[in-house]
Amino acid sequence: MKLVAVSDETEREARIDFWDNVYGFKMSCMKTEILKEASVQCMEESRVISSTHTLKEFHLTRVTVAELQFEEPFQLTIEQDSLCHAIVGFFEAEFEGPQHCEVLKTGPQSPPTHWKQTVFYLQDPIPVQTGKLLNS
Repeated sequence: MKLVAVSDETEREARIDFWDNVYGFKMSCMKTEILKEASVQCMEESRVISSTHTLKEFHLTRVTVAELQFEEPFQLTIEQDSLCHAIVGFFEAEFEGPQHCEVLKTGPQSPPTHWKQTVFYLQDPIPVQTGKLLNS
C-alpha cells in the first residue's frame, strides 16, 4: 500500500465544496459526512505533489486478516509549493513466475486501471512547501 499527497482544487470543489451551494441551498452540513468516506477515482499524475510513501507491504498468499487491521504513521516529502487537498492511496502487486515477474501498478503515475485510486480528502486544504514533510 502506497500514499501520495495531491493538489486538486477542481475535484475538491466538485465533490466537497459543492455542498456549500446546491442550486441556491446551503447544504454545507453534508460536507462532514462526505469527508468521512473515501472517494474511488483516477487521479491525474500532474496532481501529485509529494514523493511516494510505502505504507505497508503484504505477501498476498500469506497475509492474515489480523495483519490487515493496522494504523501506520507516514511522512510525505513535498515536491512542489501548493495546497494539499487530499492523500491518495494505491497499491502495486508483484506476480512472480519461475522466469518472469509482472508488476501491476495502480498509482496516479501509472496508466489507469479499473482499480483506480482511493482518495481521502482533507477537511481543509493544507499549504505545503517544497522539501517540507507532511506527517500523518
